[in-house]
Amino acid sequence: MISFNKTLAALAAASLFVIPAVAANHSTHGAIGAYHAQHRSTFGQPTSPEFNHGGNRWSQNFEKGIITFSFRHGIGALQSGATLDRYRERGGAEGSLGLVVGREYDSARGSRVQRFEHGVIVSRAGTAWAVARGMHGGYATQGGERGPLGLPTSNEYPGAGGVMRQNFQNGTLFWSASIGAVGVRNGIHLAYSTAGSERSRFGLPTSWEYPVAGGYAQNFQHGRIFWSPRTNAHPVIFGMNQYYSWHGSERSQYGYPTASEQAVPGGFKQTFQNGALFWVDSRGAVSGVRNGMWAHYSQLGAEHSVLGLPTSDEYAYAGSYVQHFEHGVLLWHPRTGAASVTHEAFRLWERDPQRFGPATQDAYATDEGHVLNSFERENIYADGQGVHSTEMVTGGPVAVLLGDSQLDWDSWVEQGVRGNGFATVERAYGGVGYAAGSGWLGDNIPSAYHSDRILLPRGLGADDLIVLTLGGNDASQGRSDAEIIANFNLLVNTLQERNPGVQIVVNGVMSRDDASHARRREIDQLVTSHARALGIPAISVAGWGSSAQYADYVHLTQHGHNQMGQLYTQKLREVLAAL
Repeated sequence: MISFNKTLAALAAASLFVIPAVAANHSTHGAIGAYHAQHRSTFGQPTSPEFNHGGNRWSQNFEKGIITFSFRHGIGALQSGATLDRYRERGGAEGSLGLVVGREYDSARGSRVQRFEHGVIVSRAGTAWAVARGMHGGYATQGGERGPLGLPTSNEYPGAGGVMRQNFQNGTLFWSASIGAVGVRNGIHLAYSTAGSERSRFGLPTSWEYPVAGGYAQNFQHGRIFWSPRTNAHPVIFGMNQYYSWHGSERSQYGYPTASEQAVPGGFKQTFQNGALFWVDSRGAVSGVRNGMWAHYSQLGAEHSVLGLPTSDEYAYAGSYVQHFEHGVLLWHPRTGAASVTHEAFRLWERDPQRFGPATQDAYATDEGHVLNSFERENIYADGQGVHSTEMVTGGPVAVLLGDSQLDWDSWVEQGVRGNGFATVERAYGGVGYAAGSGWLGDNIPSAYHSDRILLPRGLGADDLIVLTLGGNDASQGRSDAEIIANFNLLVNTLQERNPGVQIVVNGVMSRDDASHARRREIDQLVTSHARALGIPAISVAGWGSSAQYADYVHLTQHGHNQMGQLYTQKLREVLAAL
């Protein structure tokens, strides 16, 4: 059986069906006339001729409505009311909606819906709004009046930059020529609207919202907005968005954003459930602080703390985690937690983390205005001119003994300075010399001290001594005179720069008179004569060991140290008396 619309279409095409005029000067024809004949009481008399809109499309107005027909859609009929008023306001069949399609019907949320060629009009409680063309395309993909946007609450209207907008119960549709129609709704819509919608830094939406772990996200031209029940909706834009995306977004260790980005001195900051991201102007890049690092950084005052802004992400190193900031470094260890240290202290720790152990408390300024860095095994003191061990020299003259394994046991050097009234601080490193290096220390003594791998006490003054006892390993490792003198000069210059006013005393190389110690005696002569030429007191010990007891080829027994200690005590006394 042929349907009614198909029958009307056939009659209209053949121009065989003509209904006599029912009002002066107006008649009905074809399919429209046939439909009107069956619904005369509903639509009343025709009030216009039948109009052709091109492409086999017609319409005709009646006292109580409008009837349209096209080969594609068949009959469409709309009675008088809010929907028809809105349709005519939009230009009727020649407007943005085109011909009526079908009849008005009841739909979701107490609405009535009338379809058209290029959209719909949705009415409720006597108010009707049209959703047409591009807007309707986006609305329809999400289920129209049954979808998440709900019913329209306005017609479309112009926004910024050529954008068209339309409001709905649960959000807004945005249309642009480059993107099409995309809606923003509910919590994400609230955040977007508060920020200025299409006028904001986010730009236009480029996707509908989509589910993510524990919430929803929506893409925009310059970022995304994330929503979760615990955090509500917050945007992440530009560089922050790139960084956040690279690290896993809401699935990352940062979790969901808890605020929009805000300007801070030197950049921008955005907080998340488990951390924060910082855009640092001076770097032109984003760094994140998270978990334990973030908790401690926050306690210190975050970007307002002495650390300033982060300049790196955290990374694992030697059993700890490290993160760099403008004015310091945070170290985190599972045993000790997080603590801050100065850049100078970190450089020392980085070279030998086993020596110092994990950081144990934040670096702090002492009463003298200097900075103490605390570690499990050895602390570091920074005074603005360099770094030192935390031994404080007070209460009398001190001699710092810097040397090789000749300082083992109760050495002849220690006995000599103690016999002249000095307390001792010892820095002894086996296998090293002026040019000779040691795997344990990683370098020779001058280079190690110059690069802060060796720390001396702070507070050394004019009444104190620094006593150098080196050279034996330069002999055994075959170091040249030129190497030895160059490194000797580096060591002396660095000691004098860092410890102004402190007297340096240079010891020669403990040796015997036999041929096997010839090079040791040569180096003794080399360094003591060079020291004296520089105005530095020196004590030659060449040949002294001939009468001493040795434990091996070069090292004294304790008895041998005691023998040499008596002689050295007297020689040092003579040198000091001449100063």
